[in-house]
Amino acid sequence: MKPRHPLSNPILLLLIAATLSACVHNPATGRRSVILVPVGQEMQLGDKAFKEILAKEKICTDATSAGIVSTIGKRVAAVSPKPGWKWDFRLFNAPKTANAFALPGGKVGVYSGLFVPAATEAGLAAVMGHEVAHAIARHGAERITQSMLIDLGMQAAQISMEDSGQKKTVMGALGVGAQVGLMLPFSRSMESEADKMGIMYMAKAGYDPREAIAFWQRFGKGGGGAPPEFLSTHPANETRVAGLKAALPQAMKAYEASKKTGVGAKLIPPSCGR
Repeated sequence: MKPRHPLSNPILLLLIAATLSACVHNPATGRRSVILVPVGQEMQLGDKAFKEILAKEKICTDATSAGIVSTIGKRVAAVSPKPGWKWDFRLFNAPKTANAFALPGGKVGVYSGLFVPAATEAGLAAVMGHEVAHAIARHGAERITQSMLIDLGMQAAQISMEDSGQKKTVMGALGVGAQVGLMLPFSRSMESEADKMGIMYMAKAGYDPREAIAFWQRFGKGGGGAPPEFLSTHPANETRVAGLKAALPQAMKAYEASKKTGVGAKLIPPSCGR
């Protein structure tokens, strides 16, 4: 019996056509990606995921520290390509968790344990720039698309947070699965892209981009037990720092031209209450 040609499979043909028509180009980095999730639906998924997180996580009650997170976040978002998004920056009470996440549409969460390695407001701005970049680059939607392609699930319009089976997949793709405190499971290419975009955002917002390098160096020293780069979705800290150093000259030009006053105050770990 003569084997069927692969392109005779209608599902495969649909998959190829959808993939070719959904190629997205990031002008900031030149990277191309495939995103099948419509922007409107992506925003809805981000909103619903954020509401679920807010209902489960402990919000930090320290108004000063929460205000710092919000101020830095909004300042960085204002120089991004999407200043009109409904940005929301929240600080969570988790002193042992040094992490942050971003969801579609500009919903960003920071865990209070991040104040230690961030050390300064500029250090925190490096993290905020990185997370804002994840949202701008639509990395969450890209991850959802990857899951869809693996499952040959081409009907993006049917993705729903109400479906318990899909909900776990969507939350995981957005980087906020069962254990939010773990580092986001974005690919190394997405992480590197967010680094390059984020250091430019913080520089344009008036924060010294050299602090991005200093932050990751501090973070690497305190991380311990990190898996080898080939086993991790994140770049090894040495690779990440090297990439940021390569982007630094351009970022310094943006910083010097920003006409803003960078804030370098030290961060005091917040007293978030119970």
